[in-house]
Amino acid sequence: MKSTWLYSLAVLIGGACFGILSTFVKIGYGQGADLVHVVMTQFFFGFLILAILLFFSARKKIPLKMVVALLACGIPTGLTGIIYYHSLQT
Repeated sequence: MKSTWLYSLAVLIGGACFGILSTFVKIGYGQGADLVHVVMTQFFFGFLILAILLFFSARKKIPLKMVVALLACGIPTGLTGIIYYHSLQT
């Protein structure tokens, strides 16, 4: 039962984070940034956060099958963000 609440909370936080992104993107566009700058800034901060998390986590060897699965999940997610940001340009 506890895991159901935890998963629900994770979905809520994820939805809130995705929803607030449009506000930051619109502010960036208002300041003169273009799509490339907005996307690269997001990728940079995402990489920075992941690098910090990697520094504090245990390192394990990831099998090639897992790397392919992660790429298969990550590439469509990244493209969704790029298309979403492009749709906010008005």
